[in-house]
Amino acid sequence: MIRLRAVTEDFETLPVERTRGQRILRWLAGPRFIDLPIRALALVQALTGLLPATAESQDPLYLLFFYAGRILYLVVPFLPLSGGIAGVLLVLVFMGAFPEYLNPFQDPIEFAAGILLSQLRWVPWLLLLLAVLGLNVLMFELTPLVAVPYWLLGYSTLRNALIALAGAIGERRLRREIGLREHAAREHERQLQQERTSFAVDAHDTVSHGLATQAAMVRLLSAEKGEGERRQLLSELSLANDEIQHQLRVFLAKLRVDDGVLRSPAADAEEEFRRTSETLRRAAESGGIKLDTAIDLPSRWMPAAMLDQVGFIMRELVTNMVKHTSGPEGCRLSVGVDQVDEGFLVLESVNPSTANEATTPRSLSLRASALDGSCSATCRDGRYRVTVRLPIASENIP
Repeated sequence: MIRLRAVTEDFETLPVERTRGQRILRWLAGPRFIDLPIRALALVQALTGLLPATAESQDPLYLLFFYAGRILYLVVPFLPLSGGIAGVLLVLVFMGAFPEYLNPFQDPIEFAAGILLSQLRWVPWLLLLLAVLGLNVLMFELTPLVAVPYWLLGYSTLRNALIALAGAIGERRLRREIGLREHAAREHERQLQQERTSFAVDAHDTVSHGLATQAAMVRLLSAEKGEGERRQLLSELSLANDEIQHQLRVFLAKLRVDDGVLRSPAADAEEEFRRTSETLRRAAESGGIKLDTAIDLPSRWMPAAMLDQVGFIMRELVTNMVKHTSGPEGCRLSVGVDQVDEGFLVLESVNPSTANEATTPRSLSLRASALDGSCSATCRDGRYRVTVRLPIASENIP
């Protein structure tokens, strides 16, 4: 009930710009969904009392009380507690002035009690109900001819209570459904934002890998003096450019729903990783880096979505080696299952480095964390080692 009330309050306090006419309509309709039907019913009750031959006397003072009772019907939907208290006082005044006529204020009091119950205001409803009962007892003592029989009073009270509780339950369910749909919309927006962020990171990694490879080849090309070697490097640079463009086209094609290409839920991981590592090896060697690769997967099949993520991680590992290695020899990329826990996939890159301290790559750490994995880096004996551990059965893998 507390959570529902919080949702209701949040819903009612949304900053919405309204004109004066809209504010008036909002006030007339009420803050709840059931307020408008209740106020429409009060208007019908008030107008019904104005039909010909409804008034029992044409005495001016009586007519004043009679029409005041009709007006009270219109007040209690807006101020149920204040209207109910005013009705109790007016009942006593009317009993003293016209004891022989039906009291026009008793029905508005019962109507006010029903509204309080629909708002789940239990204490004011109970107090007003006790006041109605006390007034009826007093009428039987002073004006028994116009007093309402107890069975009829009990029936009307039970009927009003059931209608009020039905309205309260309906209002509560509407608020709950609104809260659930609002939560679903926010969750959908959060997931969409995550997909946008993931797309941006993947696009950055793909472009960064291509630019780093081509930059290394350009540096090597600028230092090469032989014409034949230059032409060969230019050809390799063109091939590397085409390969990166192909990777970008494949990556962007995943965003299309009408391309007619659907990947199976699981794929041959070893074959996929060998193909990716071979592409990365050729790209690194075209930049003057000799890269050794090792793929060892006893369990060959895994989700296709994980293959995509691991492919991006492999590219980023090679990109970091091309950027930061201190020599063309001794670079190695390995992919395999953890020897201790076969539920984890281990990717490891090793390259020569002159750094004294190891800094864990931030983007790799974020990508590994998103897949419930981890990333660590060590630097020892002139060799920089980055290790990424990923659970094969992560809940965050689609």
